[in-house]
Amino acid sequence: MFTGAGTSAFIGETIYPYIRREIRDRGWEVETISTTNLTSSPFSFLDKNIPTIIVSFARSGNSPESVAAVELAEKLVDDFYEITITCNREGELAKRKRGSDEQLVLILPEEANDKGLAMTSSYSTMMLTALYLFSKNKDAFAHKIRNIANAGEEVLTACKNVIPQLVKLPIQKLVYLGSGVFEGLSRESALKFLELTSGKFPTMFDTTLGFRHGPKSILDKNTMIILYLSNHEYTRKYDLDMLRELFTEQERGPLVAISGIEDPEVENYSDYQINVPLSKEEDIMLTFPNIIFAQTLAYEKSLSSGLSPDNPSPTGVINRVVQGVKIYPFQGEN
Repeated sequence: MFTGAGTSAFIGETIYPYIRREIRDRGWEVETISTTNLTSSPFSFLDKNIPTIIVSFARSGNSPESVAAVELAEKLVDDFYEITITCNREGELAKRKRGSDEQLVLILPEEANDKGLAMTSSYSTMMLTALYLFSKNKDAFAHKIRNIANAGEEVLTACKNVIPQLVKLPIQKLVYLGSGVFEGLSRESALKFLELTSGKFPTMFDTTLGFRHGPKSILDKNTMIILYLSNHEYTRKYDLDMLRELFTEQERGPLVAISGIEDPEVENYSDYQINVPLSKEEDIMLTFPNIIFAQTLAYEKSLSSGLSPDNPSPTGVINRVVQGVKIYPFQGEN
């Protein structure tokens, strides 16, 4: 069970479709449930008789819900294990003490412990750690990381050309779309823009096919749409259909396509393009250079809006570690 609060939860949502395929031959069931849901409704997700491993993603390890979630699981599940992936060795989750056979704590490099309000490097570093942990072939995975790093450098270069143009556009709303692993990535991308611009620009995320089922009503000339295109031949057909459909809409704003495959059709049916040089990789590997684009766009829009990206919410509407959460004792049976 992958869990976390906010961006930490979206790590699980991003990697879940990939990991469930990686480990299905072990006979395991895989779920992704936020600690904000798990803590308030533990009886909906925890089963006393099902051996359970909770994988907690935690930048600080001090979010009240994240601590409460593992404490509830320890109380309610007879055969319970925990893996904590955290950026803070001083956090409450990192300091929990259990038997060595029941607990694994992975402390990430200090550089991954973002000092600013919004999670950036912590998101990608915790995600990378989980993918490595559950990979079957560690050497092959290490080779992929070198390719990802090179692709990230190229995306950064592309961002220097494209993002200044996007930041100047008079948009009022932003939508991210993607399928499979890109659904979780789209959710995180939308949140990053919302956080770093202090809510000045409402955001939305959805799957490529799901967008038609009502959410598409958000479109107008001031709405920017960013579509993550899949490398998978089958999924890509749906992404390209949506790209073509959006391009022909009269009431829409700028359309941005981010693709791991150079494709004349993508260029013809979008206003701006970012090409990620990972045409032979699975989509999960594209999430790393893709999030660089989303984080950079949010950062630059924050600056251009007169905000500080490190502290875009100076009035304390949101905080680096969530405030105001009261945890209630759970007395019932699951």
